[in-house]
Amino acid sequence: MILDSTECACKYGAQEVQKMQQTTIIDAFEAARILEVSPDTVRRWARNGDVKHVRLPSGRLRFEEGDIRSLLQPVLAHADDLPLPEDRVLPCFSESGGGFDDAE
Repeated sequence: MILDSTECACKYGAQEVQKMQQTTIIDAFEAARILEVSPDTVRRWARNGDVKHVRLPSGRLRFEEGDIRSLLQPVLAHADDLPLPEDRVLPCFSESGGGFDDAE
């Protein structure tokens, strides 16, 4: 059953329909090209649930281009959120280890 835009707007809402119309769907080869990995890597990520995808009845995978491109964005962590283990802190920077002034 194919719905026209009026039926889609009633069923899904106008914003959802607009999003669906703006979405670019790509295959595993295009996703691999964007990410600079092999298509097998993209398929493995999909199989493991690491990347959002849709499997067609034919078994082929499709991805939203935006989801793939979002994987290229770096994930930044705040240094305060990731304390170093005590054995990885240089003595001159630890709370009990003094500082550079002690070396004089």
